[in-house]
Amino acid sequence: MNVNNGDELCTRWLIMEAFSELLGVRSFEKITVQSIVRKAGISRSTYYLHFQDKMDLLHQLTEHVIGEFLGLFEKFEDAEMLLDMKQLYSKQQPSQHVMAICEHIKIYKRFYCNRLQDPMFINKLSEQLSSRLMLIYQDETHAVFTAYGIVGCMSRWMIEGLKGSTSDIAVRLASVTLLPLPEFRKHCMDHVGTELKV
Repeated sequence: MNVNNGDELCTRWLIMEAFSELLGVRSFEKITVQSIVRKAGISRSTYYLHFQDKMDLLHQLTEHVIGEFLGLFEKFEDAEMLLDMKQLYSKQQPSQHVMAICEHIKIYKRFYCNRLQDPMFINKLSEQLSSRLMLIYQDETHAVFTAYGIVGCMSRWMIEGLKGSTSDIAVRLASVTLLPLPEFRKHCMDHVGTELKV
């Protein structure tokens, strides 16, 4: 029973991986079930044991990737953890949590490159992220601002061809994440004020 279950998971993974690779080189509309099964090295009948059609595959892959992405934000249990990031950010060393988010984006780069071209996907991802961030900021405006800022940084990183180190991008994301916090804004203003006095 476990072997069969493992085989099913392996087959689903093969299909999703093949689909992700195809999303990196062509639009969703130009991808066929035939091209997916050829890439995955399986039969059409095996494909249809797991997915109804390519829309179902896209939906399930999206749910999987976005679920994983949003799960990474559960590590930020409260604003206090974000405030700890303030010191790391000022030293240009983002936290492991932000680094993990950037690694996730790199792992699923083909998926994000394709999906971030769809305004509806951008909106859905940003809204789901803002709901998660509401638990941290306790303020809808700050949560929405941060969510759309993070997705905007992701889009730009994709457009730039993932240039720059993961650490550099993590610093960018950390700054977007911290900006809505009054304590961080005060820290930035104090830092700017100190530089102006010198």
